[in-house]
Amino acid sequence: MPAAGLGAAGRSGPGGHPDRSDDQWSAAEPLIPRSTATTGRPASDRRLVLNGLFWILATGAPWRDLPERFGPWQTVYDPFRKWRKSGVLAPIIAALHGTHDKKR
Repeated sequence: MPAAGLGAAGRSGPGGHPDRSDDQWSAAEPLIPRSTATTGRPASDRRLVLNGLFWILATGAPWRDLPERFGPWQTVYDPFRKWRKSGVLAPIIAALHGTHDKKR
């Protein structure tokens, strides 16, 4: 799943890989499930998780090489695995491609 170009208007992360822009986040946010847990650790920042996920997809790096600014690699990998398995990830990617296409 190439993620190239999805964040060209966003903030630049390590290695020059841009984060999602505000427009892209607005398109993706309603599609990302919120944590329903009432105990345990606080939920992770969903935008940071999404940016970390696309950093991995754009670079092809192993999960353990995820930069520290995204948090522990498991914090990004676990939602990625759940979203992919449950079918949540495909609509997120489609929404981000839609915002990218509108800017062309």
